[in-house]
Amino acid sequence: MPKFILLLFFPILIGWADEYQPLRKLFDFDAYEARILSLTNLPGIKVFSIGKSHGGRNLWMIEITPRQSSDYNVLFLGSAHPIEWHAQEIPLRLAEYLATNRQNLRATCYVLPIFNPDGFAYMRVIPVFYASNRKNRYFPQEEKRPHVYTAGVDLNRNFSYHWQKTSSDPTHPYYSGSAPMSEPETQALDRFVSSVKLSYVISFHTPGNVVQYPWGYTKSPQTNTHLIAFAHWMASNIGRGYRARQDSANYLKPGCEIDWFYGEKKIPAIRLEISKKLIDPDLEDYPAIQNAIKAFLCLPNPHLP
Repeated sequence: MPKFILLLFFPILIGWADEYQPLRKLFDFDAYEARILSLTNLPGIKVFSIGKSHGGRNLWMIEITPRQSSDYNVLFLGSAHPIEWHAQEIPLRLAEYLATNRQNLRATCYVLPIFNPDGFAYMRVIPVFYASNRKNRYFPQEEKRPHVYTAGVDLNRNFSYHWQKTSSDPTHPYYSGSAPMSEPETQALDRFVSSVKLSYVISFHTPGNVVQYPWGYTKSPQTNTHLIAFAHWMASNIGRGYRARQDSANYLKPGCEIDWFYGEKKIPAIRLEISKKLIDPDLEDYPAIQNAIKAFLCLPNPHLP
């Protein structure tokens, strides 16, 4: 069969034969973009693009201002790995919750729900649903046909603090890029972080039921007792069996985001590895995470006094 015919009928074939269609439907970037932009109708909320993805999609940042002035600024960063759906849905839900509950908010909150919009959009048509989908995807925005894209960069290995070249092959699932901060997504985040004095960063990934703190690039133990205490405090407030541990406890992650935030930008940063499921359509841990974030942002505590 000619190649162009296969490309034409591929989406139809997916719809007929793909048992993962219900999960694919979760990854609707246009719908997410509409939800994000709708928040501009609320008082105290700004939505702005910090830059464009490799495929030309906006990296939308949501700014939520407390009713009383505050010296604190907190960033919530959605997953760089698009298959981790609820690590992008949960930051957006938190933004929607905080946007309508600003009365006790004690920090300005910045939320970037979808750090990898190209990979997120590609989940709807990725030929093998559970194939590695850690990367941004090297295809132009106007491309609508579901090619089998394998080239791209794992954005959570592209940060400049102790970056390492994982491979010269851009199809490698953990390809860290041609150089540190080589990608438009990491560059855009760098520009934003340089423009705002952040007090904390909380990053979201799945799965793990764990709150991680730097370092990821080395097994050498973290010595900042306040940062470690923050991770333990967050795990305790979430409950549900969450525990705190150093990021490198399971394997090394050179060039990861929390090492960059803390090591290079000097911002306390932790990562929530949510749930025991890679994709959790039921969002079972969301209520507990919302309560923990509410306690952090809206009530006096040792880390946001």
